[in-house]
Amino acid sequence: MTTRKLKPRSLSSRRATEKKHNAVSKAYNQSLPGLVQQRANAGKHIAIVDMFTGFTPSTRLGSDNLHPNSSGYKFMADHW
Repeated sequence: MTTRKLKPRSLSSRRATEKKHNAVSKAYNQSLPGLVQQRANAGKHIAIVDMFTGFTPSTRLGSDNLHPNSSGYKFMADHW
């Protein structure tokens, strides 16, 4: 049997004008550590990939305010 490590990722933020999305992202991100710890305590191979901390939407999102630009993709690749 192959053992794989599950790596849920936190959600990145969007521009400041998208307050509803950012609030949902923050709530989701805040729930991750407890869920990951629960599964780790149960012997699961799991870790969080933090895509929120340090992600600056103004410089890392494309003009559609949704998809990363080249700087955003580099940020993501560096964290994976």
